[in-house]
Amino acid sequence: MVRRGDYRLLANKTILNKGEDDEFECIGYKKDIVKTVTTHIVSVILLGVPYLVGHWKPEWSIKWYRSTCSLFHADTVLIKSRGTDHDNDPPSVAKIHVKQVNENFIQAFIHSSDDASDQASSSSSSSSSETSDRDPLWLPSKQTFRYFHYHHCKYVWNARNKTYTRLFGLDKDTKLHLFSSKFSYGLNDEAQMARKMLYGPNSIDVEVKSYLRLLFEEVLNAFYIFQIGSITLWSFDEYYYYAACIAFISLVSVIVSLLETRRQSQSLHDMVTLSNQTTAQVLRSRDIHDIFSSDLVPGDVIVIPSKSQK
Repeated sequence: MVRRGDYRLLANKTILNKGEDDEFECIGYKKDIVKTVTTHIVSVILLGVPYLVGHWKPEWSIKWYRSTCSLFHADTVLIKSRGTDHDNDPPSVAKIHVKQVNENFIQAFIHSSDDASDQASSSSSSSSSETSDRDPLWLPSKQTFRYFHYHHCKYVWNARNKTYTRLFGLDKDTKLHLFSSKFSYGLNDEAQMARKMLYGPNSIDVEVKSYLRLLFEEVLNAFYIFQIGSITLWSFDEYYYYAACIAFISLVSVIVSLLETRRQSQSLHDMVTLSNQTTAQVLRSRDIHDIFSSDLVPGDVIVIPSKSQK
């Protein structure tokens, strides 16, 4: 028998950011062995065409390999935009990440947000569904928390609301008196580790893809698939010189695009890596510490040196 409060755990979809410009529908899916095996067999029979279509249409591919399930058990979500800012955005797929935390981490995290937990409980009856660093974000029995990214925002499973909610920092639902009473002496090491686990590093991760992966993604572009078809048809009609010209031009285009994309991503990666090596002074348990800017978390008190110290 399912308790009344657990019915939300069984819901396979929900509306997030309701009433806002970035409102979207979120539908839960998990891997289905039967569907996966069937899709692979059909793809082999059809010479890989379903793989290609799935690459272009991930919202179709997720239905070939997965079945709908409750958001609580989902490993992937299908996102359909409903907001005015992204009304024309195609459906997208986001992977759900699961991180395990030990018991010490959970207790430390609860302790670090002790003052604000009263505020969270008092506002639980309100219509707001946003998540702050004070809400329980893990399943007590499994000691994990789950999240996914969409439009550069992090959405975390909120055990209290039984749904995914957007993660905010101290800019949401934080009373002014907490800045002088709770954060004035800085965070302790346990609170900093908990918040870093929750929010992630304070840095931009720029992935530098390998040449092989870039080549694979470039060749699977619809334009080059069309070119391959054109070359094949011209060859069948014995227009070998024309087919060779199309093949040569397409090859040069792929190589130039690949090298330029790799160069730009590598340049951006190097620039971000350099910025992540900057240091800052913060208060930690009333002591001043020098840390990398990538280790900053919401709630850190930054020490701004005077001109003489500079």
